Amino acid sequence: DWGLVPFAAMDEVVKVLTFGASKYSRDNWKMVEKERYIAASMRHISKYMQNEIYDEESGIHHLAHAVTSILFVLELEKMNAEE
Repeated sequence: DWGLVPFAAMDEVVKVLTFGASKYSRDNWKMVEKERYIAASMRHISKYMQNEIYDEESGIHHLAHAVTSILFVLELEKMNAEE
C-alpha cells in the first residue's frame, strides 16, 4: 500500500540520490560493494547520534544518507538473489 510510505522522508532520500548522481553518476551505486554502504550507513547514524544532524558535504540529513545506503544494500541483495 503506497499510501503508507512517509513521502516527506522519501523526499529527503531523493535529495541524497540526486546529490550522489551529480557527484558520481546516475547508476554508479550499482558498482559499489554492499559492505561500503553498510559502513556508510553506520557512519551517518553515528554522526546523527552525536548530534550532528546534517551531512557537512551535502547539507542533507544524516538519516536520509543512512536510509539511502541501506536501500542500496537491500537492492543489491535482491539483484543478486535473482541471478
